[in-house]
Amino acid sequence: MCKPTHPLAMLWITVAVLAFWHAARTEEIPAELADEMTESEPPAPTPVQAVEVVVRRGDTLSAIFKRSGLKTSATRLVRSSDAAGRLAALQPGDMLRILVNGDEMERLEYDPDPLRRLVVRRDGAGYAARWEHRPAQKQTFVASGTITHSLYRDGKAAGLPDSILAELTRLFGWDIDFSRDLRAGDTFTVVYEQHWRDERKLADGPIL
Repeated sequence: MCKPTHPLAMLWITVAVLAFWHAARTEEIPAELADEMTESEPPAPTPVQAVEVVVRRGDTLSAIFKRSGLKTSATRLVRSSDAAGRLAALQPGDMLRILVNGDEMERLEYDPDPLRRLVVRRDGAGYAARWEHRPAQKQTFVASGTITHSLYRDGKAAGLPDSILAELTRLFGWDIDFSRDLRAGDTFTVVYEQHWRDERKLADGPIL
């Protein structure tokens, strides 16, 4: 005949069974939670992309933004900001650099010339624009020559760029008729600036 089990022994057996059941359940939970966490994880943020757009003949700001994948609201917001007038002079061949976040514009850069950059960036619910002056080194050049044919031909022979010759004609056109007043043997000297960056010439002028 078996002796009845002591109540304390029964208590320990019950505790052991519960501990085993709890451990088994604990091992199952992480897998379930992992699935739920995987399903509830927010999507990865869309990476910001840099887009370069070349202005085409007949382009409008709306067409440029649409080609860049931007929402139509971007056009409305930019037009309502102080950037509108500064972007009105875009010409075919100009390039815009646009930072796109999904279908929203974060930043736009436009260089109308080598020395200036227009930056349009998000500002609250709209956009704000500002000019940035790009640093460059100024160098002074002197060109001299003698008139034998014409100011243009002899100026080019002396190394004067077309833009400096045009500025020279504009500055002194009221005082000198360059087609009639110049004589063979007349001499000229022009002092002007050039702008350089990274050993590359950016622009000529002005005449000093």
